[in-house]
Amino acid sequence: MEIENKVRLALGLVLIAVLVYWFPWILADPLYTFMGHPFTFIAVAAFLASLAMMFPRRTRRFLARHRRKLVVVLLALAVVAAASELSRFLYVAKTLEVVEVTQLPQLDPSSFRVVPYAVARYWAEASFTSPTHRPGSYVFLGYVNGTPIWEIPIVPEPGFNYFTKKMVGYIAVWGDSFTPRREKIDATFTYGIDHFHDIRWAAYIKAGLWGYKLSLEDAYIVRSGETYWLAIPVVGWRISAIYALPTVKGVLLASQDGDVEFLPADKAAEDPRLQGVPLVPESLARWYVEKLNYRRGIINALTYHRDMFQLKDPSVYNRQPWLLRDTEGNLWWVFAAEPWGKGGGVNRIFLVDARSPGIKVYEYRTPGDMLLIGPVRAVEQARAALPEYDWERFEAEEPIPFTLNGKLYWRVAIIPSEASTIDKLIIVNAETGETYIVENDATLARFLASGQPQPVPQTPLEKIKELQRRIQEEIDRLQQLLQELKELEEMLTNTTSR
Repeated sequence: MEIENKVRLALGLVLIAVLVYWFPWILADPLYTFMGHPFTFIAVAAFLASLAMMFPRRTRRFLARHRRKLVVVLLALAVVAAASELSRFLYVAKTLEVVEVTQLPQLDPSSFRVVPYAVARYWAEASFTSPTHRPGSYVFLGYVNGTPIWEIPIVPEPGFNYFTKKMVGYIAVWGDSFTPRREKIDATFTYGIDHFHDIRWAAYIKAGLWGYKLSLEDAYIVRSGETYWLAIPVVGWRISAIYALPTVKGVLLASQDGDVEFLPADKAAEDPRLQGVPLVPESLARWYVEKLNYRRGIINALTYHRDMFQLKDPSVYNRQPWLLRDTEGNLWWVFAAEPWGKGGGVNRIFLVDARSPGIKVYEYRTPGDMLLIGPVRAVEQARAALPEYDWERFEAEEPIPFTLNGKLYWRVAIIPSEASTIDKLIIVNAETGETYIVENDATLARFLASGQPQPVPQTPLEKIKELQRRIQEEIDRLQQLLQELKELEEMLTNTTSR
């Protein structure tokens, strides 16, 4: 019997070793959580260990006999863990560096983001046909030479191909135009994302990043010379006082041929390969901003809610924050904060430098705490501007704030429910509620240049010229649609002829 038990134990250890080797995140993710909450884990482990030592042979009977007392003990441990977590939130709120600013950074008009997340994914999927690969579940956003670019990795189809094929590149979707512009980049990666040849294996087995967390949703694919690199922000813990706080530890760079390089945070910020790429993960920036609600103490956060705010997410496909670029080339995670409650106004904007690994929050408060229109109301204003629309067939997406000539605006994208195109952009003045309808790139360029979507014609000759201009814009738009239809028909013909 003892030999049989030893064999079972040996087989179990071998199975665990194989699982950890092939799927190292099975161990790495719990290890990361443990390192961030050591006191909670130690308390629970000590309790279970002492219980097993006190009653080695009668543990099961003891657990059955005293289950009510054990429930009370475990609840007490849960309360201690919750109190420890709340005290950590308070510590973050008190020590986080917050810089008050009197004006918001000016948006770079050349980097204006037209294409929302959902449309970028649709365009990528609609332009791709392969029996073995598909666009992956991740959609990345960065700025290449000031232009917002969405990237969707091309990964193997589920099933047999998931284990035998590799990531073969990505689809780049330009985000600055109403007209679909996309390109398939062919680049086979030894380690990729979203399939069996996973970058996490290389991170933990080859780079030894145990106890760290890869922010896969904030990855990006960059090019250096003739080689493409997969760049992934790495999050770890910074021990401060008695608390462990999440922080950016660096960036993992993996080349196509499998070379893995870990850049510490300070070197990553200076590496030319990573220009235009956010180094601070979106979720980490939001975690720190939300903890500012504890600045007036835990009791206030749980009861009175004085000077508290909330980050509402009216978008169906995407949520705050939004990644924006200013005229100086800086990247910002931008949060619109509404006062606590059911109101829809905004009286402060938070910004986190997306390129600076040391988390620093910039806080803009409106003069006199005047309430401006927030993202929820901006979506409602956008809907009200188009009363003829059937809102069961359309969505008002991604209310993104931006500044122009010292004024705050919201950009709301109107898209079909299937996210196949951008029907319109609605620009909402956050102070007055005035709305502007933008239907094409030319109108958007005029608005960004003058603050008005189009000049108001005065004389009959000006009106005629304006009508001629609008007719030409519609002709250009129809030609673009015809070209897209032709491309899809050719793609369908090539697919059916195989």
